[in-house]
Amino acid sequence: MNPVASIISPGQLAQRLGGEHPPILIDVRLEDDHRACRLPGSRSNCVFEVVFLDRMAGLAPDKRAPVCVYGASTDSFESRMAAAKLLRAGQRDAFEECVTADGVGDQPFDRTPTLKEPE
Repeated sequence: MNPVASIISPGQLAQRLGGEHPPILIDVRLEDDHRACRLPGSRSNCVFEVVFLDRMAGLAPDKRAPVCVYGASTDSFESRMAAAKLLRAGQRDAFEECVTADGVGDQPFDRTPTLKEPE
């Protein structure tokens, strides 16, 4: 049986981000999309790349740490695919966030263009 990640609301994400153990926020869209607009504090790790799980080991080395993944929209399957991969790889607390074209809840996307992140 495949593990299923929970989907949280924008309010729940805001609570978790302000909590004692905030989740690691991962944008699982293409890196170019992340550079164009992203949630503040998120890291880019495209779920469609072969090295997705290898990269996650550097972004979230503690598999007990909470991880929140998000994709392009509620209609895309990027975040669902990423959360499932993480759970199958042993991540204990992976969940996905519902996003819209404007951001998550009252937290808008940061649309300041960025340069490529350092490797």
